Amino acid sequence: MKQIQESFVQYAIEQCKIVQQIPSPTFQEEVLAKYIFDNFERLGGLDTAIDSSGNVYTKIQGIKGTQPVVISAHLDTVHPLNTDLQITEKENQICGPSIGDNSLGLAGLLTILKYFCEQEIKPAQDIWLVANTAEEGLGNLEGMKAVVGRFKKKPSAYIILEGIGIGNITIRGLSVKRYRFHFEGPGGHSWSDFGSPSAIHGMVRVMNKILNLPVPNICKTSLNIGKISGGKSINSIAPWAEFELDLRSESTADLQQFAELILTTVKTEETNLSITVESIGDRPGGFIKENHPLVYKAVAAYKVYEIQATLTSGSTDANIPLSMGIPAICIGLTEGGHSHSTNEYINLSPLAKGISAVIHLLNLLWVRPKPARRTTVGRKRS
Repeated sequence: MKQIQESFVQYAIEQCKIVQQIPSPTFQEEVLAKYIFDNFERLGGLDTAIDSSGNVYTKIQGIKGTQPVVISAHLDTVHPLNTDLQITEKENQICGPSIGDNSLGLAGLLTILKYFCEQEIKPAQDIWLVANTAEEGLGNLEGMKAVVGRFKKKPSAYIILEGIGIGNITIRGLSVKRYRFHFEGPGGHSWSDFGSPSAIHGMVRVMNKILNLPVPNICKTSLNIGKISGGKSINSIAPWAEFELDLRSESTADLQQFAELILTTVKTEETNLSITVESIGDRPGGFIKENHPLVYKAVAAYKVYEIQATLTSGSTDANIPLSMGIPAICIGLTEGGHSHSTNEYINLSPLAKGISAVIHLLNLLWVRPKPARRTTVGRKRS
């Protein structure tokens, strides 16, 4: 199979840079969604629409129109609105906030639509392209929940596009639980009220206990305190403090047990403070078998372009269909790194292969095995 023409690769790069310049934090994706909507329509997508969750849809009409394929990329980024989005370019690299996660994923969606429309390719089944909201941070995959709620179990497959991670095929969606722990106390002066319970001191003791708990290791499990805040001034006893905790595991049961251990540890801690716990995220896990036709065909598509395929675990939009037993994978378009930092980068040389592999995968999904020929084995001749 030939790679897509260079003009489509250059279009993807151009769109990636345009998309990257449009701020799109989680829950603030409207401006970027409108840009994607306008381009879906301009390129020739059908039934283009934005739903109540802010997801943007368009369709490539298939011959049969049954059991569509859904291919999606998330609109939101981890960076706040005031982030400096300046990019730097080298011969084979572009660097800047969200350039790979997920500006390139969205550019990939636009490029796929442009390719099918300009080449006048008529797929066997409908292909729905979706730019969805709320994948990052505290979005809790609400955008993809709305997408799956719309299509339910009709699609034959969900393919989730990320800009970075070429060759990786995410087949296991990690179970994720997130909590916010809030501490309150009387506060006071650091000298005259010394001895009064400090929300920060109490929080630090609780965090230390959590970090010393045994982490399940039969199935890989992780914990991360990703955000802390609190206090009033350096010479005040802190009247409040809070931290946010992220828990992930390849095993839903292990994650549940570990979360319960943490909550019990916090509940029994004597701090003379008011402690409240809020659940701020709960992503269901799921998986697709390694020998599933979707996985097999994704590996085959990468092989055509001499890309080494690796089956991986992760927390992505694929979690939602996987948790419902619907075939889904997450794949990347090129090499890159420093995700979620302002120094995020993508390498351009693998991009033609990455986009070509996705288009070839879509091609493979339309192929149906020929019906077995009837035989006369065991039939006695007269």
